[in-house]
Amino acid sequence: MSADRTSPAVPETTSKYRPPSAVAGRAAAWIAAVILLSGFAAHAYWLAGGSWVAGSDFEPLLPPLLAAAQAVTLTLGAAALLLTRIGVIPLRMPRWLLRIGPWALSVIFAVAAFQSLLPTTTRSGQDGRALLDFQGPLFLLLAGLCMIVAAADHPDSRAR
Repeated sequence: MSADRTSPAVPETTSKYRPPSAVAGRAAAWIAAVILLSGFAAHAYWLAGGSWVAGSDFEPLLPPLLAAAQAVTLTLGAAALLLTRIGVIPLRMPRWLLRIGPWALSVIFAVAAFQSLLPTTTRSGQDGRALLDFQGPLFLLLAGLCMIVAAADHPDSRAR
């Protein structure tokens, strides 16, 4: 057997080979990014003066522009972090941020999901059922997806 031939028992590692955890992590990151970018688009629409809101007599607790600006910044940053973690976006980020960031996002989304289970009321006296019916499960889904991304092995993430 010549020295330059590879053994058939050892799988050849190429750039196309991905461990199963990386495949699951990439899928989870893409799903989470689509959800986050959808939220980004909705909040950017509201920030630009869009008039559609959850209800006609809805009164938010924060000033609308401040809340929308925060949501736009945070959702875009979270999506960029997840897509950089799996190597889709070639942003330069510290390695520690790519390792710890998805875990931090999963904790933040889990806390937001469980917070939505608490009884809430708006200033106008309406109960906050929209938080329980829509945002809570969505945040819980995002927390789980971020955990999958964080636990997955991503050999092609561009940490610098």
